Amino acid sequence: MPNIESIENNRPLAISHSNPFEVERPLYSKEFHSSDIPTTVVVPDFYHVALPNLGHQMIEHQLNQTPGFSADRSYLNQDFSLLKEQPGVHPEIIFISMSYEGSYIRSLRMLDLMGCPVRRQDRKPEDGRYPLN
Repeated sequence: MPNIESIENNRPLAISHSNPFEVERPLYSKEFHSSDIPTTVVVPDFYHVALPNLGHQMIEHQLNQTPGFSADRSYLNQDFSLLKEQPGVHPEIIFISMSYEGSYIRSLRMLDLMGCPVRRQDRKPEDGRYPLN
């Protein structure tokens, strides 16, 4: 894992846990039903960079307040692998939240990591839910 330093005084900023979702404090709770449509709000950036942007968190919260939907978040891990809030949940709908144009290429990587063919013409109706490895 790369060392991250403070821009203020160059002191090391330790990432204390390999999966920040395991230590994250939830801001709200929702009762999930098996009939809910699983959705994922994808932020094509590292967790520690993307989390301060409240836009994607508001979308996740609004989706979870909408009856019939359940939403989670997904980011890039430090090694560019997939970091997903609910790893075993396969989304039927994927939302992508980008803060700037440079995120576009990483969003394609995120779709690929989620097992979703990037090109629409490569997706098939029988693909159904994409595997999350």
